[in-house]
Amino acid sequence: MSIIFVGRLTYRQRDELKRFACHAVGREAFRPHMVLLSSRGYLVPQIAEIYDCDRDTVRTWLKKYLAKGIDGLRDAVHHLGYRWRRPKLVALKLDSFRDLKLAIIDVFLKAYGSACSVFYMDECHCQLLPNVRSCWMRRGQQKEVITPGTNERVTVYGALNSRTGQWVYSIFAKRAAKNFITFLETLCTQVKTGPILVILDNDRTHKAEVVWEWLEEHPRIHLLWLPKYTPHLNPVETVWRILKARLANYCSMDTGELIWAIEQLFRHGSGVEFELPIAA
Repeated sequence: MSIIFVGRLTYRQRDELKRFACHAVGREAFRPHMVLLSSRGYLVPQIAEIYDCDRDTVRTWLKKYLAKGIDGLRDAVHHLGYRWRRPKLVALKLDSFRDLKLAIIDVFLKAYGSACSVFYMDECHCQLLPNVRSCWMRRGQQKEVITPGTNERVTVYGALNSRTGQWVYSIFAKRAAKNFITFLETLCTQVKTGPILVILDNDRTHKAEVVWEWLEEHPRIHLLWLPKYTPHLNPVETVWRILKARLANYCSMDTGELIWAIEQLFRHGSGVEFELPIAA
């Protein structure tokens, strides 16, 4: 077997390899360092031991660099315009009243103008059993996340003011029409005057008979329905993504501790300014 090695590199070549290593992701970042070590006189077995990989792997990347330069170290799929990422879920069905619902929202926004407060509203379930996500850990030492003896959950109701970024939330044991009404009452308390437009999804608890009865007695609140299967139109989904990311890999031993963890993110109490204001 012939010996594979990289000869002396110019300053420009070394700089190019170092910059490539800074921007590469994962094991791809090892490849330029393999080339740099080879140019300094390290043999293939030594490089393989340093990076805990097969010797043939080292030979492959040294050969590719000798044949194509820096481009030889990049994955071929990147050259074809591909990248590694999660696919997104899309609805099989579409709301046949999508355009009408969006038009109704637009009519209300134009009719009330700046005289009203506009909130996007949604619920989120958080449970004791944590979501497990990738994180940094030492090689060979997989991190362990403790699980609770029994799993329980709470429901967070949240509303985001699309003009000011004001965040209002309440935490309940479960999702229910009576809890939805209680949350709307909290919203009225936080917004002292003027009409309140609440843009939300079509969950059945939002349309329960007791909700309609409550709305008749509270004309300040107007519920406006988003089209079905369009969570991407609700900016509160961004808040939930942040919340779930913060709670990932963290096990609460009871619902009290879970609520405490949620409130840590929301800065202890309703009516705060959320960090990511959404433009109207």
